[in-house]
This record gives sequence, C-alpha cells and structure tokens, in this order.
Amino acid sequence: MAQHIKQTLPDAPAITTSLSVVAGGWSTVSNAADAQGSSRQNSADAALPEHRTGSSEIGRAIDLLNNSAVAVAKLHRTACRKQQLELQPLKQAVDALIENFASDPNTLFWALAANRGMYYLGRRAVGCAVWALALGRRLDFDHAALHDLMLGALLLDIGKVKVPVVILAKASGLNEAEQKFARRHVAEGIRMLESVDGLSPATIEMVHSHHERIDGSGYPFGLQGDQVSLYAQIAGIVDSFDALSLSRYYADGLSGHAALSSLQTECGEKFAPLLLEHFFSAIGEFPTGTWIEFPDGRTGVVCSQDAKEHVGAQVALIADAQQQPFLAIRWLSLHEHGEARALPPAERPNHAAAMERSLQAAIYARRARKY
Repeated sequence: MAQHIKQTLPDAPAITTSLSVVAGGWSTVSNAADAQGSSRQNSADAALPEHRTGSSEIGRAIDLLNNSAVAVAKLHRTACRKQQLELQPLKQAVDALIENFASDPNTLFWALAANRGMYYLGRRAVGCAVWALALGRRLDFDHAALHDLMLGALLLDIGKVKVPVVILAKASGLNEAEQKFARRHVAEGIRMLESVDGLSPATIEMVHSHHERIDGSGYPFGLQGDQVSLYAQIAGIVDSFDALSLSRYYADGLSGHAALSSLQTECGEKFAPLLLEHFFSAIGEFPTGTWIEFPDGRTGVVCSQDAKEHVGAQVALIADAQQQPFLAIRWLSLHEHGEARALPPAERPNHAAAMERSLQAAIYARRARKY
C-alpha cells in the first residue's frame, strides 16, 4: 500500500531533517515546524504551558496504562491455558485510552515513558497501542478505525506466549534455528485469533503482517509495497520504535529521539517515507517524557508539546549542573537552545523515578489550581 499511502495521507511537516543524532549524541535542534512557534515561548522560567487537565489527570493516565497491561496479561494467561479468548476487557481499555488521549496526549505519553513496573510483554503491547493511537489520530482515523488499530497493536505479540522464555530472554543474538522458532509467534498469534469473535479483518491482517516491510525484507511472506496493508505498516513503525526505546536482555534502550533517528535510516526502504514522517510529527522529535541534558549539565524532562499549534518541546528543568534538584519548576523551550542531548534509559539519574513523580505532582497540582 506504499503508493496508495502517498495519495491519501494528509501532508506532514518536514521535521525529519534534524533527526541525525545517534544514541548518546548531541543534537542541534532545528525543527522547522517548531521554529515557527518558538518566538511565542520565553527561553527561561517560561510561563506554564496551557493545558486542559487537572491534578488527577496524570494519575488517571497511569491507571489506564496499568489497567491495559493487566488486561493484556490476563489475555496472555488465557492463551497459555488454551482457553477461549475474551477481548471485552481489551476493548474497554482501548476506548478509555482513546478518550484520555483526546483530552491531553502529553499526559499519556509521559505516563508511558515514566512507567517502569509493567512486565515486558504487557509494556510492549501497551506501548505499541499508545504510539498507534498517536499516529492514527495524526492520520485523522475515526473512532472505529482507531479502535481496530489499537486492538491490533495490543495483540501483535500474543503468539509469543508460545515461544520459550529461554529464547525471548536470551542475552545474545539468536541463531538461525532460534530465529525461525521466534518468528513462529506470528502464525501462533493468528491461530489463536482466528476463532475469536469481534475482530475486524484489518486487525487480523495487522497482526499477520506486522513484521512485513515494504522492501520485501520482512516475514512471514516477504510482502512488498502495496501488498503490506496500511495497518500493518503502522504496526511495523510503532513496534520497531517501542522495541528500540526499551532496554532488553540483549541491548540497552535508546532515547525516543535516537529511536526515531534509527527509524529514519530505513526510511524509504523498510518504512514508507510519508507515513514515517507523520509518526515523527505525531510524537515530536523529542517525545514527551524524554530526559534531556544540556551542555551546562542541567537536566530536565520534556513535559509538553503541541505540533498543531507549532509549539515545540517544553522542558521542565529538574536538576542543576551538580544534579541538585531545583526548588521550583523552571520551564524552557527546547528549540530555543542550540544543543541538547536526549538521555537513554541507562543514563538517567539514579533517583530519576522519584524526581519524575515529584515533578508530575507539582505540575499537575498547579494545573488543577488554574481551573
């Protein structure tokens, strides 16, 4: 569907030119879309960005993600027991996530980025669903289409419950026999889902082809171009991005910025350029929840951005150059600073989780007092 995508998808702002950083590198920030709005933001101690949410919103987003992961885990246990799969809890979770995202996508992104407690397959499923939601909204999918897309994202790897843990958790690369066994998760997943009522053909095809790539290098059939459905192409992008962003047994996770840069190297080969560009636009080149380090040693977290309003990534500074926490929230617009480094998970401060929870509490409590 690569050619069809170019004809039907809305135009995307050209933001990919600045995504040249590799993991751990410094980036000169020059987002064309954000540059249009950078003059609207003050560089230091900026006013708190406008939001529609209150103090309970971050807690609700966290609860929704956790509830979604619980629903996925329950489904996986049911699949392991070879019992009939019940998708209603997943469908309810999808509807709740769509509603929450419409209120404030930044809150959901940040809640996902800050989560460190989900089991791996559950976190992967929920992450893919959130990124698929962001891209689907960017493509103006209606509710029914978003629902099918997100349901497929949650089910992409259900077949992995049939893959031995020793293969899934192997710290080194898989040999040819192990790769062949691991790739069976696609067929196993389809076998489980074929007898389940309430799944659209688009969702089934998404699960079936989420490892296909438009250059024919994917599996299980080596489909090319138009043969790979739109939903499957979206799945390939969000699944790859989410996997790169998380630390695994065999590799450390990348920052969201570096993960996007990695996807860009395969733009036009494995991933359709316009679709990939829409994904970059949907989540921002420094996705909300990204930890940032500035050349002077200060660190902060991207807490807000709005591509539609041309407002770039807004960073809440957490600690000074000596890693001493600031006593009050200090805001700055990332794209008014020439250099910044997105920190991968392994390089975040030792007390990053506690610092982030405190920052979230302070920011959302202040928003609540405004409304």
